[in-house]
Amino acid sequence: MLWAEVRSRAYELYDRNVMPGLDYALTEVVHCKSKGNKGVESALDECADLYLTRVLSCSGSRILVILGEMPKQIVTKKYNLPAHPPVQGPVDVAGRERFVVFLGAPNSNRLRKFTSDELAPFLPRLRAILRGATAPRQPNRKSSASVTTEGEVLVWIATLNPSIPT
Repeated sequence: MLWAEVRSRAYELYDRNVMPGLDYALTEVVHCKSKGNKGVESALDECADLYLTRVLSCSGSRILVILGEMPKQIVTKKYNLPAHPPVQGPVDVAGRERFVVFLGAPNSNRLRKFTSDELAPFLPRLRAILRGATAPRQPNRKSSASVTTEGEVLVWIATLNPSIPT
């Protein structure tokens, strides 16, 4: 379910067929394996402190899409962002200026689609950012590591829905 949802949202955003790993990447706030996501909520802060900034600093992504309430809470707390509006930026996240989009988790009743009335006005600008027309400035960095050389990959941050078996 998560992979299908991410692919659908990436398709909406890019307005073309997309390829995982080339057009977008997915990471989770908690990387430890768990059965049925047991202990995920209690590990969120610690795992975010240990890994999230390191993972994101290796990504040249211009847009971060945050799926679900728990990841949203972690990202807003860790990077000092307001919870609203659902699209923000450019803001500094892990040493790079990026746009941050907060979406509901798959199967939630929260805002989930870029084509929704609330997000549709942002869609042309987000698409332009992905095409490089209005890319935010990138600070100089000592590390050249990035997901792509152009940095156009979206990074989706999520936690698995507890009802989805791992």
